[in-house]
Amino acid sequence: MSPEKSQLEWKRFLASNMKTKGQRPHTVKSRKPLKPWIRPRKLTRKVLENMLVRHIDKNPKINQNLRWSNSQRGWQVRSLLGNAKYWRPYRLWPASVKNELTELFIDHALDPQRRLVSLNPTKTSFTFDEVRNVYLASVAHTLYLDIFSIVPWKLKTFDESQLRWLLDGHYFAFNFAIDIDKKSLPDALSKYGFGYVERMRTETDPWNFYSISTPCLPGDPALLFNKLSKLGINKSASIQDAISIVARWCQENLAHGSTSYAWGGGIFNGSSWIDQLYPSSEVIFLGEMEAAFVNSFRQKLNTTYIAPRLPSGVTVPQLVDAKGVFADEAMGQLDAQGNPQFPPRIGFMKHCTYSGCQSSGGLLHWLFKCLNIPAKQYSAFLGDVVAGNYPGSFHKGIEVSIGQSETIIVSHNDHFYQGMGIYHQNLPDGSYIAHLLDPHIDLINVFLPKNFQEWWLPPYNNSSATANPIAYGKKQNELYQSQLLMIGATKAFSSFVIDWWKAYEQADRILAAMNTNTIPWIVLLNNLAIPANVLAGVLNIAETTIRSRINDIENGVNTQWGTTLAAYEAGFLQWKRDLYKNKIGTTLWSNP
Repeated sequence: MSPEKSQLEWKRFLASNMKTKGQRPHTVKSRKPLKPWIRPRKLTRKVLENMLVRHIDKNPKINQNLRWSNSQRGWQVRSLLGNAKYWRPYRLWPASVKNELTELFIDHALDPQRRLVSLNPTKTSFTFDEVRNVYLASVAHTLYLDIFSIVPWKLKTFDESQLRWLLDGHYFAFNFAIDIDKKSLPDALSKYGFGYVERMRTETDPWNFYSISTPCLPGDPALLFNKLSKLGINKSASIQDAISIVARWCQENLAHGSTSYAWGGGIFNGSSWIDQLYPSSEVIFLGEMEAAFVNSFRQKLNTTYIAPRLPSGVTVPQLVDAKGVFADEAMGQLDAQGNPQFPPRIGFMKHCTYSGCQSSGGLLHWLFKCLNIPAKQYSAFLGDVVAGNYPGSFHKGIEVSIGQSETIIVSHNDHFYQGMGIYHQNLPDGSYIAHLLDPHIDLINVFLPKNFQEWWLPPYNNSSATANPIAYGKKQNELYQSQLLMIGATKAFSSFVIDWWKAYEQADRILAAMNTNTIPWIVLLNNLAIPANVLAGVLNIAETTIRSRINDIENGVNTQWGTTLAAYEAGFLQWKRDLYKNKIGTTLWSNP
C-alpha cells in the first residue's frame, strides 16, 4: 500500500493532535449551551399538527430525506438502496403513514415522558408493521427535538448524507432475504431486521451488498432520551460534547459479555433468525425490561439457550431477575494480570453488552440517533494473529457525523471497555494492556477521522483475504493496535504518560538518555508497519503532549491523583480497581 495515498489524512491527524499550552482541560466548559426555544403555553393537537406540517414544508431537505417504502416490494433488494421505484419522499407518502407519524409526534410533544413504541426484546425477526412503527417513532422523536430545539444542533444545518442517516428508512431496517438462503428460511421475505444495507467489498459475491445488522434492538427513543437527558446531554454545547458524555457513560458502566455463553455464537448460527436472541438497547442502557416481556424472555432462555448449558441445580429463574436482566456476581472480576474473566456460570451484569462490540455498536447506534446525532454502525474484519483466524471475524464499530462531510469513527467498540487493550509477547515485561481510560481526558479522542481510518484499513475482498491470509490478518490486527496506540500516545492517556514518565525519570529527565525500549507502547508502535515519517510524527507529538501533561500534573493542573509520579500511578491503579468494583456493584442478584 502506497504511503503517498495517506499524506493528507496523516497531516490532518497529526495536526489535530498538536496541543497548545493554553488549552483548557475538558472539565472546564468553554461555551454555554444554547437555550432551548420555549414552547407556547397552550399546545392543542391542531396546533401541533400545523407545526409539524409547516416545519417539513419549510425544509425541503427534510421533506426529501424522509424516505419510506410502504410496499414490501421496496425492501426486496435490487440495489444498494433497495427496489428504488417503491421508495417515496414524505410528500408522496400514503395518507395513512403521514397520519401515523403526525399522531406519534403530537402524543410525544404533549407528553415527552410517554413511551412511543414497544418492541419485544425476545424477538430477532420482525414484521413489516413492527419495523414501520419503530421507524415512525424515531422520526417523530427526531422532529420533536428539532422543532422545539431540545438539542442545540439543528437538522437544517445537516447535509443530505447526515439527514439520510436520521430520516431515511434504508438506515433503520432490511429484509432478511438479502442474507438468508431462501431454502433454509422460506419465509425470509416476510421477516425484517434492524440495521442497513452496505455494498459488499468482495469480487465474487453476486449480490454486491449485504446487511449491517445492529445486534442490539432499538429502544423507545423517548425513554432513551430521558435517561440521556439526566446525564446533561441535551444541554451540551455541541455534538462533540454529547458524544463525549455518551462515551464516558459507556466507559463507566458497560461490561463486555460473551456470545459463547448465551447467544450461540454468530448471528447466522442455526437455520433461522428466530432462533437468535439479541439484547435490547433498553435492557442495556436502562437496566430493565418491560414487565410484559420478562416471562417470555425467561421462557425462551429456558427452552433454547441457557438451560442446556447450566450447571446442575441452577435454573433460569435464579439467573433472571424481575427486570429481565441476567445477574451473576462473578461477572466483572479480574485475574492477577488485570484481565477480565468470564463468569464460572452464565449471567450478566446490569449494563452488560452481551456480545461485546456487536451489541455495544448497536446500542451506540440507537443512542446517537435519539439525540439527533447522525450515526451508523461501522463494520470491519479484524484478524486474530495470535489465534490464527484469518481474515478474522466481523467486528462492529460506530461512525458518527459531527459536521458536513466530516465523520469520525471507532473501528472496534471494544475500545470503550475497561480492561480491553493490546497484548504482545515481545514486550519487555510480558503481556501488557494499553488502556484507553482516563477521567482527565475528553473521550471523543477515542474516535479517529474516517479518512485516516479507511487509509489504514485495507479493502476486504476475497482475493486479499485468500491470496495471503497471514499478511492480511496481520494488517487487520495492526489496524486495531494502531488506533489504540496512536490515540493513547498523542492524547496523553494516563497509562501512556506513566510508562513514559518512568523512563524519563530513570534517565534523570535527559531526553537523549531515555531508553524507549522500556516503554511498552513505543515498542508496539515500532513493530507496526507504519511509514517512517508518520511514526516519527506520532512520537514527536506524543513526547510534546506527554511532557506538557507531566508539567500540568506536577503543578496540580487537572489531576485527581496527586502531583508526583508515584502518587499519580497509585491513583491510576486505584481508579481502575474502583471502576470495576463499581461495575460489580451494579450487578442485580435477586430471585424474582
